[in-house]
Amino acid sequence: MTISVIMANYQGAAYLDAAIASVLRQTHEDLELLVADDASTDGSAEILTRWQGRDKRVVPLLSDRNQGAAAARNRCLAAARGDWIAVVDSDDLLHPDRLRRMLSVARDRNAAFVADDMLFISDAPEEAGQTLLQSLSLCAPRPISAQDMVLSDVPGQGLPPLGYLKPLIARAAIGALRYDETLQVSEDFDFYLRIPVSYTHLTLPTNREV
Repeated sequence: MTISVIMANYQGAAYLDAAIASVLRQTHEDLELLVADDASTDGSAEILTRWQGRDKRVVPLLSDRNQGAAAARNRCLAAARGDWIAVVDSDDLLHPDRLRRMLSVARDRNAAFVADDMLFISDAPEEAGQTLLQSLSLCAPRPISAQDMVLSDVPGQGLPPLGYLKPLIARAAIGALRYDETLQVSEDFDFYLRIPVSYTHLTLPTNREV
């Protein structure tokens, strides 16, 4: 079952090599990596061209004008061929077994939206080593709802900001849905919230616990 990893990039050359390598090291090898570069001027396009020469699963989508992250992700969605869509940023690093585990949980639970925890890498001591979902103390998958998504964006509700999740989503659940290109921030939050609520959404513990 093919997973289309969609990655928006703008001026991310410093992290792009590592991000791409972590995707291509996945134990689930039936994947494609679509990287929409949003008119970067830092050598990102050259990096993508080199990777495409090494591994044909890398599909660069280059733009000659900057249109924003939402438009970049929409270009990826339009070109994606997979049964599942995985949202990844160009400064992310993935656990090698991440996609296989997420897909396994999605199948076992008949879920069309699965997201796992995220470990923060930072020079700031108070942030380094923290995880996005640690306040939930997860030891098993936890369903989330549209209400949870909304409340997670409201201070004092006891939920981490779920709009930062990097989910694996069934292509059938997305259908013709696309990112709102008028948004400059929170485009992921808006997109996830508009995915049909009839589908089960799950958040997972960190990979080492799944």
